[in-house]
Amino acid sequence: MEKDCDKLTKAQKITVIVTIGVVFLGLLLQLLVRTWYSSDIRYERGTYYKLKEGAVVSCKLRNFGHKTANSIRVSVKFNSNISDVQIAPFTKYIILSGKIGEKELVIEIERIVPSSQVTIFYATQNLQEEPFIEKIEYDDNIAKTGKPVLWFLLLVLFGYALTPFLFRFILYKRLDKKIDEFYKNIEEAVNLAYSIKEKGLDEEELDEKFALKFKNVTFRIKSLKRIAVTVLDNLKRRG
Repeated sequence: MEKDCDKLTKAQKITVIVTIGVVFLGLLLQLLVRTWYSSDIRYERGTYYKLKEGAVVSCKLRNFGHKTANSIRVSVKFNSNISDVQIAPFTKYIILSGKIGEKELVIEIERIVPSSQVTIFYATQNLQEEPFIEKIEYDDNIAKTGKPVLWFLLLVLFGYALTPFLFRFILYKRLDKKIDEFYKNIEEAVNLAYSIKEKGLDEEELDEKFALKFKNVTFRIKSLKRIAVTVLDNLKRRG
């Protein structure tokens, strides 16, 4: 396998790199689309507030996605009984497990639309240092903490890294095509010089016919002209 890799030309290596890059870019685009058009619930635990009787702690839920999150199930566990639950802004919920007055509780919020958030307030009898959130589930997913990864930044960074390879690949292809055309033009310039010699014409006629024949050529046109003149001079010296 190593020997086969060593035999690859520079153009083939660039082609392989670009091909892999394009495939990876396609996968990244698919991931970006799937992430963009999905719900993404993130939660943040608030601080405790000491009251005259008991304490209050909050849990903030925000939908960072672009799709409505449904059936958000919030499971909590405290070291003392829960005396009350409130949600702001006002949002209806149902109790799936446990009940007010117990230490464990699971509630379900019907939906959270994109770019919106709700805050759940739990009133308990005592302060609690350890985390009280057991699990938050929605649409067969599990909510996470922290802000979501910005996939479009990854796409931009990857595109920035891939651009030099694409540029080199495109440039090489264009240059390779021009070189092939240049070799063909050299052959035609030489044939033109032979034709001028056979017809007994001079360099002025060569200039006219050369300008007509290569009127659409711009790549190294002076080199082509020099080749035609040099060949004609050599033919004349030979007689």
